[in-house]
Amino acid sequence: MDASPKRILFIDALRSLAIISMLQGHFIGLSYQYTKEKMALITTEGTSGSFFFDTWNDFRGMTAPLFFVISGVIFNYILCKSGFEVGSNKRVRYGVKRGLQLVFLGYLLQLNLRYYEGYLNGNYGTWVYGFHVLQSIGLSILIGLLLFYIVVSFKGKYIPWLYSFVGLGLFVFHSFIIQSKGDFPATAFLIIQNMFKGEYSVFPIVPWTGFYLCGGALGYCIYIAKEKVFSYRFMIQLCLVGLFLMYGMRPVLMLIDHVLSLETHLHYSSYLYKNLGSVMLYICGAIWIEKKGFLRNTPWLIIGQNTLWVYFLHVIILYGGIFGYGLRDLIKRELFWYQSVIGAMLFIAFFYGVLFLKEQLKNKVMT
Repeated sequence: MDASPKRILFIDALRSLAIISMLQGHFIGLSYQYTKEKMALITTEGTSGSFFFDTWNDFRGMTAPLFFVISGVIFNYILCKSGFEVGSNKRVRYGVKRGLQLVFLGYLLQLNLRYYEGYLNGNYGTWVYGFHVLQSIGLSILIGLLLFYIVVSFKGKYIPWLYSFVGLGLFVFHSFIIQSKGDFPATAFLIIQNMFKGEYSVFPIVPWTGFYLCGGALGYCIYIAKEKVFSYRFMIQLCLVGLFLMYGMRPVLMLIDHVLSLETHLHYSSYLYKNLGSVMLYICGAIWIEKKGFLRNTPWLIIGQNTLWVYFLHVIILYGGIFGYGLRDLIKRELFWYQSVIGAMLFIAFFYGVLFLKEQLKNKVMT
C-alpha cells in the first residue's frame, strides 16, 4: 500500500467523523427539549439516567479534541513534507494566511446584522469578542508555525519534542487557570481575556492549542515513519500511548500533587489527557481501517475534505451567524428525541447533497 497517497484517507475519515458528529451534536443540542436537564444531571450525578443519552454526550464530547488533533496532524505533516527551510517552504506562507483567515472568519461569524442599529451606534455587545473554534485553530496554526521556526535550524528533529512539551504544558497551565478566580488575564481587554479565560472563552488557546500541538507532533512522526504508518508495530505503539494518556496520566498527576503538596491540583485537568488518549485510539483505528482497504472510493469522505466550508455554512444556517436568523429561532429546543434525530439526519444529508452538487459542477467546469 502506498504510505503517502495524494490524500491521507484515514485523516479524511477522521475529519468526516468529526464534522458529522459536530453537525448532529449541534442540531440535537439545540432541538431536543430535554438536553439541558439531562446535561445538568450528568454534571451533578455523573449520569443522565439514560444510557443512550450518555453515550451520545460522550461521543459529542470527543468532536472538538478529535478535530483539533487532526488539524495539527495534517497541517504539520504537509508542513514537514514541504521541507525544513522556512524561506522556501510555501506551506509556511500558506499557514500564516490560513491562520489569519480562520481568525477573521471566526470573528465574522459572530456578527449579528439583525442588530445592525446597535453597531451603527457603537454598541457591539460582548459576544462579538468571543473566542470560538475558528479563532482557536487559526491562532494554533500561527503558534505551531512559530515553534516550527524555532527548531528549523535543527532540521526539524526536535519538532515532536517541542510540540509535545508546549502542548502538554498548556494542559498543565490549564489546571492553574481553571482554579483561579475571575477572568484571566484580569486587566486585559475582553478580546484578549476570551483567548484564555473570559466570559466567552468557548475554545481558549489554553488548553485547546495543546491538542493541536500534540497533533502536530504526531504529524511529524507520521511524516518520518510514513513507510511504517500502516505497520502493526506503529499502531500498537500509538495505542499504548493513547491508553497511557487515558488511564495512566491521572494517577501520575495525583502523585505529583501529593508529593509537591500543590494547592492547585494538576489532576483536575486529567480529562484533557484522557481525551487526547481517546483521539490516539481513534487515529489508530482509522489507520487500521485504511490498511484493510475499507476507505477506498468511499463517497462519505467528501465532507471531511470540505470541513471549513461546512462549518462556516452550518453556523449561518443553524445559529444565524452574521445575519442573525437561523434554524435555532424555529426549533427552540421544542423537539422530542426522535424528531431531533430525524432532523439531524436531514441536516447532515443536506450538506452531503450540496457537496456532491458542488463536486459535479466543479468537474463539469474542469472538463
